[in-house]
Amino acid sequence: MKKNIQKTKLQSSTLATKPFSFEQHIHWLLMLGALILYGWTYTFDFGLDDSYITGQLAKIGTGFNDFLSIFTRWYDGTDYRPITIVFFWLERKLFGEISPDTSHLINAIFYGFLLIQLYKIKKASKLFGGFFYTKTIYINEIVQFLYFLQVQ
Repeated sequence: MKKNIQKTKLQSSTLATKPFSFEQHIHWLLMLGALILYGWTYTFDFGLDDSYITGQLAKIGTGFNDFLSIFTRWYDGTDYRPITIVFFWLERKLFGEISPDTSHLINAIFYGFLLIQLYKIKKASKLFGGFFYTKTIYINEIVQFLYFLQVQ
């Protein structure tokens, strides 16, 4: 019995001195990276197309059926962007109003979650086999960061 207690103490003290593992903290690092790259956009104003979409929200109520109607609406007969409208609709529902700073911050957080999910999918799918499997995933995530930085 005494031997088991000593073994448990030894194991717990070993965990405290465990070196930093990139793999264990990748989710936090991806979210932090997304916030560092895009968090500062909260200072931006709406673009021309954002103002158009927020203007269309006046025609949509706040009920569940109104939410579902977003996926069947075409604005001006040519514009179908349900995901953009859903984000604005949710912001209005949660915060009572739509503001550029909140919208941009929500998008930066959503981008972080998207990167985390893409990482999980890549890791689970094992598209990159062999010796370079994990190295390729990390390089791919960095390339995605840089690509979206350039696109935005």
